[in-house]
Amino acid sequence: MTVAFTSLTPAGATFMDWSWHWLKGADSVWSSEKGWVPIVENPIMEKNAHGHTKNHPVGLDQWKMFLESARLESNDVSFYPIIRNTDNNDKEFVDNINWLINQKVDVVIIKRTEELPIGSTRTGNKNHRQFFLTSNPDLDMDVSSNKLRDIVSVRLISQQKTWLKKTETAFQGLDNEVLIITDNEWTTNTEEVMVNIFKKYDVSMVPDRLTRWREVVGDWQEKHRQIQNFYYQEIPEIANKIVTGEDMDIKHLDLEFLDECLIMQSLMKSHGRRLILPDENFPKNTKDLHKFLK
Repeated sequence: MTVAFTSLTPAGATFMDWSWHWLKGADSVWSSEKGWVPIVENPIMEKNAHGHTKNHPVGLDQWKMFLESARLESNDVSFYPIIRNTDNNDKEFVDNINWLINQKVDVVIIKRTEELPIGSTRTGNKNHRQFFLTSNPDLDMDVSSNKLRDIVSVRLISQQKTWLKKTETAFQGLDNEVLIITDNEWTTNTEEVMVNIFKKYDVSMVPDRLTRWREVVGDWQEKHRQIQNFYYQEIPEIANKIVTGEDMDIKHLDLEFLDECLIMQSLMKSHGRRLILPDENFPKNTKDLHKFLK
């Protein structure tokens, strides 16, 4: 069988792909680029499961080429199909997924429900500036990072909410054979989700693989909890200290552009305060940041 594990935004589909093969008892997986490679015992990297070799074709044309080559090689392959610019082409994604169903591909989608862009951090991709510019075509490509930070901090959450509503509507057009799992279900009830996937496709788990898999799942879930803790607890705490003017060094957090925007967003949401910085620099101490509150 050919199975696609996918999502519109990063949500753990690579880990699901690895779990599928590991729990079936596979010793190797097929890659369109590398051929047959041994399955790793633990795919966990710093923030994600990208130690697992996955097939990652981008766009329908690449999906078609992958399926042609995969079916010549084996009747037991998986892949992670994606499309670019998913902020604006969710309907295209749905149409393409339904095409996969017509091609007798089994499809599992992890659906985003969280309003904060946690998945972006888990990919390890720090090019958030380009992402925001693509998502906000009214902005000049050479807009200063300082101005972009200010704009994104105002728009980000409302744009995320709008996008979630849009995808919810679009997903109603998915074929009934598509299995949809929410991001929260996948990260909190991981074993139950995998059991249901195996039942749906009438495939047996190898009991000897479960013990090691559960250990890896625990590590994967803990990394996700740490990321959630940063966004839902540490960032609001930083915002609180900025408002009170307390002395707290945040240099060790190695804040990314997105994190800076979310600190500014938290200041507005919870305290009704704007952080107006005079230049590109984002001070790495809450006491220093306090000086720029409006």
